[in-house]
Amino acid sequence: RSRILPVTERIAAKPARLQHLRFEVYELEQELVSTLLRHHKLGRLSGLYVILDSAALKGRGELDVAAQAIRGGAKVIQLRDKQCTKVKLLEIARGLKEVCADGGALFIIDDHLDIALAVEADGLHLGQEDMPLTEARRLVPIDMVIGCSATTVSQALRAQANGADYVAVGSVYPTLSKEKYKLVGLATLQRVRSRISLPLIAIGGINHANLKEVMKAGATGVAVISAVLGTDDVERATRRL
Repeated sequence: RSRILPVTERIAAKPARLQHLRFEVYELEQELVSTLLRHHKLGRLSGLYVILDSAALKGRGELDVAAQAIRGGAKVIQLRDKQCTKVKLLEIARGLKEVCADGGALFIIDDHLDIALAVEADGLHLGQEDMPLTEARRLVPIDMVIGCSATTVSQALRAQANGADYVAVGSVYPTLSKEKYKLVGLATLQRVRSRISLPLIAIGGINHANLKEVMKAGATGVAVISAVLGTDDVERATRRL
């Protein structure tokens, strides 16, 4: 009997152990699916990246402008707003998430981690003075893309080491979209391209006249504001770019 008891105890313990193993397998499966989804999103980080800056909209609605840009071929829409309340921003972000999902574009939120989490955005974009990238990566879901702005090679390398999924380098040219910016030029863009393996988004003063040389310098895609939002026909301007 003394030998039978341990055996029966082991048999009784098996269902609990199997349940624990099933739970571990489920967690691993979910992590794998999320990782694959993130890689799929990274594969779509190319072409035209349109930033909806509230100051450049000139009273036009974010959802309408985003829909026009997507119809024109924009692959990514970023919401950048430094003015409205969080309540209003959340409402706008929810609408944009739906517009982007319907149009097959990625939806990225600039700076606001809480809003990105609340609407389950495709990505979050951070500047050098925003939340540290390592902290953001710890807080966001595995499938959420994180981009980081950089003006130097060292910043780009640090972003890559800290878990960024893409790096945005600029300002490549003089721009009217930001009051304070650092002009880095094509040379910095080329140096960053030679040192990092991540998708590289060029930003700052890019338009139809200089787009080709930016792409030749190694950009995966370009982010624009005024080249699209500064026109009367957003869809047409987007398509032309």
